[in-house]
This record gives sequence, structure tokens and C-alpha cells, in this order.
Amino acid sequence: MKNFRGIGTSETRPLRVAVVGCGQIADAHVREARRTGLAQVVAVCDREPDLARQAAARWGVSGEYDDVARMLREEAPDVVHIATPPATHRELLLRSLHAGAHVYVEKPFALTRHESDDMLAAAESARRLVCVGHDRLFEPTWVDLQQRIAAGAIGQVAHVEITQLYDLTGPFGRMLVNEPHHWVRELPGGLFHNTLPHALSAVAELVTDPEPAVSAVTWPTEPGGIHSNLQMLVRGSHTTASVTFLTTAGPPGTYMRIHGSAGWLESDYEARTVDCRSGSGLPSLLVKFAVPLRHTREMGGALARNVRRFAGADLHYFAGMQALFRAFYAAVLESAPPPIAPDHIRRVAGLLDHVAMAEGDASARLPARALQGLHL
Repeated sequence: MKNFRGIGTSETRPLRVAVVGCGQIADAHVREARRTGLAQVVAVCDREPDLARQAAARWGVSGEYDDVARMLREEAPDVVHIATPPATHRELLLRSLHAGAHVYVEKPFALTRHESDDMLAAAESARRLVCVGHDRLFEPTWVDLQQRIAAGAIGQVAHVEITQLYDLTGPFGRMLVNEPHHWVRELPGGLFHNTLPHALSAVAELVTDPEPAVSAVTWPTEPGGIHSNLQMLVRGSHTTASVTFLTTAGPPGTYMRIHGSAGWLESDYEARTVDCRSGSGLPSLLVKFAVPLRHTREMGGALARNVRRFAGADLHYFAGMQALFRAFYAAVLESAPPPIAPDHIRRVAGLLDHVAMAEGDASARLPARALQGLHL
């Protein structure tokens, strides 16, 4: 490990961070890395020189590269952020580890569970930390849900249901539909491989079995179109889950309900609201007043929190990303375990393998190397 001083001391030096891949998400990486106060972005890199040049100019980054090997050699970053299409993640991670860097990988972490295992083993061998971009687990909404679960608000968690509504007419959706050779179409799980990791990371936090029973089905919105709708069931030894992904309903967003032995929690990620319903023991007539009253208090509390965050300039889309970056950098500086455990990464990768196999022609798109290690 490179030597760093403890966080909070005057001798702490910022981590040297490099971002590989200068597409749309790269701007968020540079901005949120800087906001942590623990990092200095020293370089950006993209195989398209113009993209690297533009990103460097936008953010005032001194190092711009179109060759990863040269960037690693000349800049010697402490942390490399990989924000490229998933098919390149493994090679870039191995190069970065070999250069002595810790690595943050955008979701999805890898193409398959087998590839994930290979990447995690390489990080362990190199004694470097690896983190995946499941930043939804660090957003205020999820943190609130986890705290309430830990406090026993709904008893023992029994089932989680997640509905993700996606707009295919939005900027990214239109691009995917209109470009037959878009990189997302080449993923083992197609559209779902790129859009579901956040939802599946929540499932993996609550269904902790290494190999839960999974069934999934996908279908296109229009005959002959890309598969853009999905239903998935996950059964663990103590907890079950259902995931629904639709492009035929709205408004776009992610909605979750967590059922427990003594009640349920419901959240809206876009609105950053959490609602709790627990058993009261009241007569049926009084429940009709008590439940709406409690709901009103919950929504009032959510409004007040969002207003406070807005007043404090803390109500922004990438709040979870910034919190995850800060936790990862802190782990690097303190030689501590990563904020997202390797076993969690493996569980999500295993769920994505099942999603990939749910599509009729998905196996034809899987690399031969990946098929050998597929967990079914």
C-alpha cells in the first residue's frame, strides 16, 4: 500500500485520481470526486482524443490522454475511475492494478459473474481496493430505509418489491433504440444489464444468499423491438424479492416497498420520500384516520428534509455518488475495507447472469470465456 496520513490531519494529501472514459458520466465523476475534499483529479483519458481534450478543458484538468498505459506511467494515480463501456472494464482494471492504483468501476462491474470473480481475485492479489458504482446504496433515501430497518420499524424483512419505470423516449433511450450497434445492445443482458444494477444492488443487500433461486422473463414493447420489459423473482432462504422493469408506464423512476413481519416501508427515489406503515392494533375504523395522518406526517418530514438540503446546496442528483466516492477514498487512505464488499459485487453479478439468460438470444452474445463460468 502507498503511505497516506490519516484523514483529518493537516498532513493529509489529496488522492491523485484519474478518470478513464470521457462520456457523459465522466463529468459527474470529476465533479463529485472534487467535492469529497479528499481527491485531486490529475488526468482524464479517452481513446478519442477530442473527448479527452474537451473534458480536460471543461474541468481544468492538466493531464489529458488517449493512451491508458501512458497515463498510468506518467501520472501514477492513486485511484483510477473506469467510466467506459462494460466490455472494457476487466482489461482496464487489470492495467490499473498492475500500475499500483486502487480502482472504482462504473456499473455494471463486469459482463458476467465469472468475470467479476476474476477481477476481484486480481484486486485481492494486488492488495488494492476495488469499488463498484452502486451509488444508490449511499443516497439519502436508501440510508433512511436501512436505518429504519435496523431500528426494527418493520420487524424482520420478508420481501422487497422494486418497480423501475424507464423512458425509452428520453435522450439515452432514443439513442439506444435508433443505433443498432450501440454498445448497450452488445451486453449479455442488453438494456437491463446497464439499467438494473442499482435495483439489483438493493436486492443483494436484503437477499444475502450467495446463490438464491431466480426466475426472470423479458419481452419487447413492440414486436421485433429490443427487449425492454422484465419481471424477475428472487427467492432466498429468509427473504424474497421481485423486480419489475417497464417502458410502458410512467412517470420514470424507481419505487420500492420493503415488507417486514410488522409492517412495510415504501420509497420513491426521485422524490426522496420514505413512508412507513406498521401495525397499530387500532380498531378498523380508527385505522382509516391513523394511517392517512401518519402518511401526512411522513411526507411533511420528507418535504422539510428536502428543503433543508436545498437550502444547504445538498439536494443534487449525484448525492449518492459523492458519498460513495468519499467512503471509498477514506477506505484507501485508512487501509480499511471497501465500502461495498466483494461478496455484494458477486451477488449482483450473479443476478445479472440470470437476467442475461432470460433473453432468448442472450447466450449468443456472451463471450465464450464468460459462458464457461456462468452460474445458473
